[in-house]
Amino acid sequence: MSLNVTYQLRSFRVKTTPGTILNEVLTNACDHFGLDASSYQLYHGTKLLDLSLPVRLTGLAQGAKLELKVGKAVGNVTLRFSFVGRTLNVDSKFLVLTVKSSDTIRSVLVLLGKNIGMDLSSENFTIQSFSLRISPGPDFDKPLSSLGLSSGNSVMRLVFEAQGPTTKSEKKVSSPSSSAIPTSAPATETHQDIKDTPNHDSTVVKDTEAGEKSTKAHIFQAQAFKPSSNRIHSSQDDDEVYELSVDQALKYQAILSKQAHASPMMRRLAEEKKKNAKKIDNCHIRIRFPDHSNLELTIDASITLKQLCSILTTDFLSLNEEEKNAQNAFNLYIPHPHQILNTTANMNKRLDSDLKFGPRILLLYESANKVSKSSYLKPEYLKDAKSIEDAPDVLRDREIEMGVDSTPVSQSPVSAVDQSSFESPTNSSLKKKVPKWLKLGKK
Repeated sequence: MSLNVTYQLRSFRVKTTPGTILNEVLTNACDHFGLDASSYQLYHGTKLLDLSLPVRLTGLAQGAKLELKVGKAVGNVTLRFSFVGRTLNVDSKFLVLTVKSSDTIRSVLVLLGKNIGMDLSSENFTIQSFSLRISPGPDFDKPLSSLGLSSGNSVMRLVFEAQGPTTKSEKKVSSPSSSAIPTSAPATETHQDIKDTPNHDSTVVKDTEAGEKSTKAHIFQAQAFKPSSNRIHSSQDDDEVYELSVDQALKYQAILSKQAHASPMMRRLAEEKKKNAKKIDNCHIRIRFPDHSNLELTIDASITLKQLCSILTTDFLSLNEEEKNAQNAFNLYIPHPHQILNTTANMNKRLDSDLKFGPRILLLYESANKVSKSSYLKPEYLKDAKSIEDAPDVLRDREIEMGVDSTPVSQSPVSAVDQSSFESPTNSSLKKKVPKWLKLGKK
């Protein structure tokens, strides 16, 4: 499904799904036209659209025309909160708040915590509204209008993560050290404490291991490459190589005519073939830095762009404290066409299905402040870095350029159909009946 967004006689088609929030449509359109999304609204005819709703609840048809108009989201929003993973003995009226669209998410959470008597700043949870998920961090400092909440009513869910054992075992562990001369009565308590301490230690170890696995669970392979010290010589081909022969022109003409005059059945078969194409599980991403060093990652293709940026920030990039605390410390670009990838609208999109990443892709890295550095990767990766000339694809291209065929001849046998074309006709083929209209006389 797609929607057409117009602005000053210009049009932009935004691809959507039934669960796409209209605020993402607005952000994508403003990024295309180079506008500030906070200063514009979406209209369908004369109707102002609610940006917090998904496409399936707006009643918009396929190819509907929307218009960008100047206007800021100012108004009161009524929010109804629900808790997932926690049970609260609180009256439901305390879970309903009426706030301004200019209020930040953090200030709304502080107000909600006062109503229910709970300190939400120390809790680990994510906010969910339809298909939109917001994790703790800089996103909590954004106003509600950045989520498309400008007026009306909306529901937000606070999804709490499952926690391990309570702090009772910690209290029991500290009790033996506090008693210098144990008596017979607390002896049983200390005996029980000794049984509890291994379980507590194992849970702490498991939590730390789970934290390490959560950051690197999606990384299958990582390798850094240094720029080549040898100068790359450009190949000097003869002009005859680029001359188009008649046979090549006829072949190219046949391909173009087949694409232009394809029947509806052929088009439908081609679309079904694209839909039934095998989904990729792993994606090989090569990130090229301004100093011509490269980082090649083999990661799970089902992760989101936000997870990829988090993996780069925590595990691979050499960043100072100011860059770590910044919302956007760097930008990732697609080479052709040269456009920024890690925009706000793309952060929660999957690499394979939403961003259409293939098995291999090249991304360009650029610092947000555009200040050059001596090194962009951490020292432990630069220490084991290889030369870019040793990369598998570079070695493969070099073999092809030198005319070396690494595939043995025995692995590519000629098919039986091709061999039959070189064999002489047998007696059985001559004995086949030939129709009268096909027989050629000598006259």
